[in-house]
Amino acid sequence: MGFAGNAVLGVVAMLYVTLQAEVNPRRLSNELEAKGIQQWLYIGEDSTWCVRAEAAMPKNISRMSIADCLHDTSWELRQPYIDWIGEMSQLNDSLEWWASELAAKNPYYNLFIRICLLGVARQLITAGFKRSTLIVCSSQALYREVLCFAIDCGIPARKLLSSSIFPGLSGVGRLGIRYLRGAYRRMPLLADRMLARLPLGQLSERIKRSLDCRPSYRRQVLADMGVKSKGDFSGDDAILLFTWVDSRNFGTDGTYRDPHLGQLAELLRERGFRVAYVPRVLFTIAYDEAVNALLKTDERFFFPERYMEDSEWQTCLKRARQFAPVIPEDSSIGDVPVYRLAQEQVDEHRYALAGSLSYETLIANMVSRGVQPRQIIHPCEGHSWEQALAYAVRRYSPDTSVVGYDAGVFSPLVLSMYPAKDEYGLRPLPERIVTHGPLHSEALLAGGARQENIKSGCGLRHSYLWKENTSPIDVSVVDYERPIRVLVAPGT
Repeated sequence: MGFAGNAVLGVVAMLYVTLQAEVNPRRLSNELEAKGIQQWLYIGEDSTWCVRAEAAMPKNISRMSIADCLHDTSWELRQPYIDWIGEMSQLNDSLEWWASELAAKNPYYNLFIRICLLGVARQLITAGFKRSTLIVCSSQALYREVLCFAIDCGIPARKLLSSSIFPGLSGVGRLGIRYLRGAYRRMPLLADRMLARLPLGQLSERIKRSLDCRPSYRRQVLADMGVKSKGDFSGDDAILLFTWVDSRNFGTDGTYRDPHLGQLAELLRERGFRVAYVPRVLFTIAYDEAVNALLKTDERFFFPERYMEDSEWQTCLKRARQFAPVIPEDSSIGDVPVYRLAQEQVDEHRYALAGSLSYETLIANMVSRGVQPRQIIHPCEGHSWEQALAYAVRRYSPDTSVVGYDAGVFSPLVLSMYPAKDEYGLRPLPERIVTHGPLHSEALLAGGARQENIKSGCGLRHSYLWKENTSPIDVSVVDYERPIRVLVAPGT
């Protein structure tokens, strides 16, 4: 990106830096005007917060747009970032590493976007500001890197003493809040079981939502509904589909339909295969509601929570807490230092790491109960749990092949779908990835995927598009009071 080091090219004005969590835009007006701040920019990934903050900021303090610069920077850093993750894979090859969001390169977990944002901030700081400016950073690591870089460049930069989202709360008080949150996450399993046995009407919506994703609570719900850990699903005619479940999975008549895999199960059965599902219930539907609806369908389900004991989940949590990947402190992508950002991501997503690690226990316990199908097919987006799944299947059921059905968004910036060269032979990937068309197959092959691992298929989940009337619209007789559907197929 051609940074100029300490040589600041523009006119230098006062620069203030603050953390997003410390900003209450509605209470900042007098403070910003008192400090003579004339413009601000957001170095973060939460677009909703940015829009709300801009609406609340004084009208005479404008927001600087970084959209074009961020676009250019993301494309410039894309391949170096993939290559750097490949280098880290060489250093950290293990189940814990492959189950981490760092190894997965999942763009939805913010590391790549934060690296790009830091690159943009460094460019702007190097060029200098002609007006006094406030930079709002979305994370501690971003905040520290931006402030330190400005100071290293000789720019007068200060922390903004903003009003807090916890007004009047001291530093000790904030530590207490964090402790209480941590204690809540460590709620004893006994409490989960006691709450699970209460009638649902006696639980507040907040308690229900907080319990709903806890494995121990889900196991208790399944036990109360009489769901057992089934076995005896093996052989060359058995195929197991891993899928996600929410309200979209159920028709108005209660029949099961899969919004992720489309008619795949039906097509497989027409070819003589036995098909069953491993349903992972999403947070957008109550767990007990989803299970109750699933049990009323004609499909066969292996509920993953029934194949893990509380003690095994605690082991996954412990392994996640102890995860300490090797990341050299001088790690950088281009001129952007990434050590602090990478460490921050590891710490932020340890609970997600535990969830991915649980797939090893799931597969091991399912195999011990006689679940060894010919194939496991799952929606493929390159996520960490997919890598943990492939790793576990190869270890515990080597005769089972893993197939990834590409049902996700096609974009070269979905970095999780593009392995680094240094990961060949290391990264646990599906034996076959079936794309939803030749365009994505060509993109994956151009990005380094191996020919033998890629198969061009079709978008089964989008079959409704060609079942509806798609005749051309006569614009001369269009009723503009009714909505018109427009299909947009972007290339990036």
